[in-house]
Amino acid sequence: MGTIRKQSIIGTIVIYFGVIIGFINTGILLPKLFSTSEIGLINVLVAYATIFAQFASLGFNNATTRLFPYFREKESKHNGFLGLGFGVITVGYIVCLIVFFGLHHIFIENGAEKSPLFRENINLIVPLYAFIL
Repeated sequence: MGTIRKQSIIGTIVIYFGVIIGFINTGILLPKLFSTSEIGLINVLVAYATIFAQFASLGFNNATTRLFPYFREKESKHNGFLGLGFGVITVGYIVCLIVFFGLHHIFIENGAEKSPLFRENINLIVPLYAFIL
């Protein structure tokens, strides 16, 4: 069997396995473990955290994919590319942290009308987007 065909079959199996795990998680486990408002809160917090993580990365994830092959040299430890990546993402994290706490009251005003649970747990967005980075 050819390499491409073998990799395609393995990739398809992994994707279907991920869909099955996602269905078990969101379709079976979450409704049994959490109330509807808690599931909504989890989804909203993850959505906000994902948006903040995209801004906090400052586009460096895509730059890594495109530029790392030019920096790849084991002898010179990849010319400091890893340190540059950590530096850029750290600066982006700090900037997004400042923006988050600057706009904190706006998030609370918009979310508090619909969910008091959101107001209580809004600060969980910060560690969530740190883990997403």
